Amino acid sequence: MKKQVQINNIEFSLYKEPRLLNCDYFFKSAVLIPFFFQDGEMHILFEIRSKGIKQPGEVCFPGGQFDINDKTFKKTAIRETMEELSLKRNQIKYIGKLGSFVNITGVFVDAFIAEIEIDNINQIKFHKEEVEQVFALPLSFFKKNLPEKFSFNISINPDKTENGKNVITFPAEELKLPSKYQKSREINNYPVYVYRTQFGVIWGITAFLLMKFVERINIK
Repeated sequence: MKKQVQINNIEFSLYKEPRLLNCDYFFKSAVLIPFFFQDGEMHILFEIRSKGIKQPGEVCFPGGQFDINDKTFKKTAIRETMEELSLKRNQIKYIGKLGSFVNITGVFVDAFIAEIEIDNINQIKFHKEEVEQVFALPLSFFKKNLPEKFSFNISINPDKTENGKNVITFPAEELKLPSKYQKSREINNYPVYVYRTQFGVIWGITAFLLMKFVERINIK
């Protein structure tokens, strides 16, 4: 009986859905991929970030940092969308979750899909402190124009230079780990996707999520 109780306690303690175990080490955020229908065709809506915030001028989806008060990443994505696009909650028809993305630079993103109830993009009264411009492109554009694929080469170092001095951040030599961990290593060919559009370049996490969304849906 004691063994079964312990097993039951283990089962109760486990997460009920897949979870990234080292999520707390990452910058946690959520985005919404919003779409609407114009003249019977699906259009995907994008933002261009304003000059006064981080990563100014870049194309992105509405979203932002996870707030513990939101309790779920879904709520973060919807709240940020409402704030950035000045939409009411009943204008956002939640469809589902696309998935989670982990960036090698330390960013975790949960991505969700929703239809926004507008007839055209001119109805969007975006929040100018965060958003410089919004634009939309039909799904057919991304079906016809696949993303270009490039790559980054990223170095992993067990030390760094700080105030002119070498600082060991991971004591691989002291721990007597294999020599490859005692020096700089490169992660080669980390993929980066790019869409070129008339409104600007869509790249990085936004391009990757967009690519996966376009791949998943069956609408032509």
